[in-house]
Amino acid sequence: MVWCDGYGLFKITQDGTYQQVNGTFTQATGPVNPTAVYKLKGIVYSLQRGGTIWTSNNDCASWQRLDGFNSALDLSTFYSVGDSLVGITHGAVTNSVYTFRWLNASTVRLRELKNDGIGYADFSDLAQLGDTVYLGTTNGLFKRPLNKFFESKSAK
Repeated sequence: MVWCDGYGLFKITQDGTYQQVNGTFTQATGPVNPTAVYKLKGIVYSLQRGGTIWTSNNDCASWQRLDGFNSALDLSTFYSVGDSLVGITHGAVTNSVYTFRWLNASTVRLRELKNDGIGYADFSDLAQLGDTVYLGTTNGLFKRPLNKFFESKSAK
């Protein structure tokens, strides 16, 4: 999936063919300006600004719109790490790293992960390479072994 600003959301296959999967830009039947698009367990999820999430269980042939999610998700970008979706926040006083897990078709659970005191840095990118997860920040590059990455942040 790729979002082309002003044109829409497109599905591109390995042979280079493509198809728009959200109708026209002005008559959207699916996500408009998504902040993240990912596929998990056969369902495509597209997060959109303002607390809207679109889902498709038929490979983007049709979409279901779910509204009412926390618009603070707009301050995040999302990455696949292991078999989970991980969000990192941007532009907050203290930034966080968290997992994003669906409990059912309309309920999401966020769980903040341990960030070892780097929350006051601006987070720029996150990547998993092998058994290590890297987090780029304005204070440098940090890394954590994948087997320790999903530790929850301790409550104070």
